[in-house]
Amino acid sequence: MKYFTMAIAALLLTTTALAEVVFPPGNKHVQKAWTELCDITSLSCEGIKAPTVIFGKTGAALGYHYFGSSVVVITETCLIRTADFAKCDGIVLHEMAHYLFDQLGLADPEKACESEAFAWDVYNAYVLRINRNDLLRLDWVRSYPSCASPTLIP
Repeated sequence: MKYFTMAIAALLLTTTALAEVVFPPGNKHVQKAWTELCDITSLSCEGIKAPTVIFGKTGAALGYHYFGSSVVVITETCLIRTADFAKCDGIVLHEMAHYLFDQLGLADPEKACESEAFAWDVYNAYVLRINRNDLLRLDWVRSYPSCASPTLIP
């Protein structure tokens, strides 16, 4: 997968202004990321089509997946905001993990925290896999107060 975000950066830098860039499920970068996700999770993704990945405007979030959709959106300014290709690639995988959670029929408003835990596990496994321990987010739950329990945060 090494570095999905480089392809996006090259495309965005060749335009006069930041614009939305769409990568359909069959795109080679999307397929590499999808294969990496399925490998990290050890889940069979057979029969599940990869999502469409859009680099566009996300507001404050670095990325998101709307449950029930086949789209993952990553901020077009990921590199500007993080200054790190590996972190942006981890964010792509994190959002794809939400999509996979959704496709497996596990998405449910009552399971939002389980989806976040799953997506952060994927992100952390990826950064460990590429030897970027500095990017680990083991404390992700601090950013999601509704997922915190007294036993998780002292």
